[in-house]
Amino acid sequence: SNEESRSEYDETGELFEEDDDDVGKSGTDQWAEYFSGIFGKVGVDDIEKFEAKYKCSDEEENDVLKYYVQFKGDLNKCLECVMCSREEDKKRWVEDYIKPVIATGDVEDYSSEIERTLGDNVGGEEGDNDEEMSADDDDDGDVDNNTTG
Repeated sequence: SNEESRSEYDETGELFEEDDDDVGKSGTDQWAEYFSGIFGKVGVDDIEKFEAKYKCSDEEENDVLKYYVQFKGDLNKCLECVMCSREEDKKRWVEDYIKPVIATGDVEDYSSEIERTLGDNVGGEEGDNDEEMSADDDDDGDVDNNTTG
């Protein structure tokens, strides 16, 4: 029993008390069971539904603008903080959310930082993803892409 307690502590970092009602369950398991009982199990479909609802919403706009100001226009840092965001969202954020509030004077203009962290996308030109394309392009010079064994 003492060896079991030590093993569980080493694995989970939690002490297990023998007088708990849920004997045999770690504290983590008990909390997981508790919260799944309240909220249900979250699956990929739930996440995709949330993402569809969140993208282009007022909530996303508020988050983007909050982080735009907080990080002084560094879109890479915004990308780390805005939920469900991807590299391709940065262009949309600039066009739909950031430029309009810069124009009204509601936020400070960090255009140089936008350009630095957005790359070629800031001009709104097609074929903006040169960096991404070179990583996926078969003619990028990577010998191992064409090896057969």
